[in-house]
Amino acid sequence: MAQAKQISNAFSIKLAYILYKILGYNFLYVLLYLIVFFYSIMLKDVKKNLKIYYQNIGLKYSYGLYFSHLFIFATTFTDRFISRLDPQSYMFEDSWTHDDKQFFKSGGVMIFSHFGGWAMSASSIKTDKKIHIVMSEKIKSGISQIEKSLKSQNKHNIIDIKDGELVNMINISNALLNDDIVVMMADRPHNDRQKVQLEFFGTKAYWNKAPFEIAYRLKKSLMVYLVVFKQKQNYKMIREKINFDYNIDKGKAIEDAMRQYIKRYEKAVATYPTNWLNLYNFWQGENR
Repeated sequence: MAQAKQISNAFSIKLAYILYKILGYNFLYVLLYLIVFFYSIMLKDVKKNLKIYYQNIGLKYSYGLYFSHLFIFATTFTDRFISRLDPQSYMFEDSWTHDDKQFFKSGGVMIFSHFGGWAMSASSIKTDKKIHIVMSEKIKSGISQIEKSLKSQNKHNIIDIKDGELVNMINISNALLNDDIVVMMADRPHNDRQKVQLEFFGTKAYWNKAPFEIAYRLKKSLMVYLVVFKQKQNYKMIREKINFDYNIDKGKAIEDAMRQYIKRYEKAVATYPTNWLNLYNFWQGENR
């Protein structure tokens, strides 16, 4: 994963920000091709891990597939910042349902994954509710300063995992009791207590049960939310409500809900395989 982070560092967010302001998104988009070509040669560990991924989901490796995968990683990372600067330039394909309207009315837990445009999620969620994103915010110095300085029309707050489990639980519980929306990642456990091993494409991997456990305890709604990169500045939302069965044992109810999420995730990965952004050997089950 260390090599994957080099892709992010290579962009020099300050430079990307300046180029966007001066030359526009089209120039920046073309520039990404050159950057990704260079790193597609250098990132040997990422290439090895993606070969394992392709094998597990039934795809044959090719350089074109690998390049496309890295390009989507690079583009979605860049869009994280540009979408906050200029949200109107992005198109988010969606179709709202009764479940969506009820969810946004009462608040609840949105289950995200390291897939597609997850990092620009706040730009795609259309609601007046406050959004609290639970994540490990590792972006430092100049990058975080730029992100904070960008004017955004989105109401969102970062709940940083590094602040500790107790502080996070209090903040998450308060947000949900206030009928806000809490976004949590389910495809990477952050501690051993929250690790659950369940099958993904027929092979066991570790998952984060925290969002399911919290939603169950507070009797809040759960919704899988995936933001798929389709083409330049064009994303598609996939949403699916998850229901708990409160008439069975708590552990079984949570596991069943997790299996519903994994089934939806598998379907999205099979349909949009290059949107997968866990660029390490996911089936090793390491904490990330």
